[in-house]
Amino acid sequence: MKTIRRLAFIVLATAVLGLGACGKQAVSTPDAPTAAVAAKAPLLVNITSGKNDLHAVSMALGLAKMAAEHGHQVVVFLNVEAPIFATKDLAADVRFADFPPVSELVAGALAKGAKIIVCGHCAAVQKVDTSQLLPGVIVSDHGQLLDYLQPGMIGVSY
Repeated sequence: MKTIRRLAFIVLATAVLGLGACGKQAVSTPDAPTAAVAAKAPLLVNITSGKNDLHAVSMALGLAKMAAEHGHQVVVFLNVEAPIFATKDLAADVRFADFPPVSELVAGALAKGAKIIVCGHCAAVQKVDTSQLLPGVIVSDHGQLLDYLQPGMIGVSY
């Protein structure tokens, strides 16, 4: 019984110490040194959702903007139903609940340095005129998307 208690104590202590270390790594400050910013993993945000799931779209674009603000290199890939969100004439009422309009979220991510890439094939299927995309948005096929992927890139999909 004593051995089991010691083993449980060791496991618990290791878990607590591990959580403490994770907490330290998760804390960041806006004044982080440039070397620390450069060491942050790049992020790929893959958005396939359309107007039927504005919650997912808003969460994805919010994450992209926040990651770019915190020094991550960000690539947003709008495909399947999502190319519509990069158009110049997207209505301001395209939004989820109390989130900003999707058009503002896209513009904000672009302004913070995120690369926004639209799948050309998906845009054609969704009847999105690529000449009506926001300035700075890149039209790509899947082969060209590979040029923007980087070693160590973290991917999230919405």
